[in-house]
Amino acid sequence: MEAGIITELPRILSVQAEGCAPLVRAFKKHKNKIKRWEKPSTLAKAISVPYPLDGELALRAIRDSGGSAISVSYGEMVNAARDIARLEGIFAEPTGAASVAGLAKALKEGIVSEEESVVALVTGTGLKAISSFGKLLEAPKTIGRNISDLKNALDG
Repeated sequence: MEAGIITELPRILSVQAEGCAPLVRAFKKHKNKIKRWEKPSTLAKAISVPYPLDGELALRAIRDSGGSAISVSYGEMVNAARDIARLEGIFAEPTGAASVAGLAKALKEGIVSEEESVVALVTGTGLKAISSFGKLLEAPKTIGRNISDLKNALDG
């Protein structure tokens, strides 16, 4: 805004894992302080932060921007990572795809409208979390070394 590039502040949507969402809990309960999340339970280890050090600042920024906070399941993160790969060609780890999973949920819940412009930060490559995708990733089909094997694979 100070540089004149935008005329209004963007709204912030904070996304955390369902099994460790202290900021989301504080936001939804209209609290100004964050209470430590006891016994985090999520496969999204990279965002499993029981007590975010700047949590109160984040809460204030979310509220000041007219934003919101939402939590997503690990399955929603995996599905978002799959969709990002299919639609955008980006192989994100599930934790890195939490922003897109949160956006999808926020759209369903009416927190964000389809008319809004949105930036979703996707961090973390799927290459470091291949086992997280389980059965979603199929082994590539292989063919023999003869041209007839190639033709059969393309036809079948």
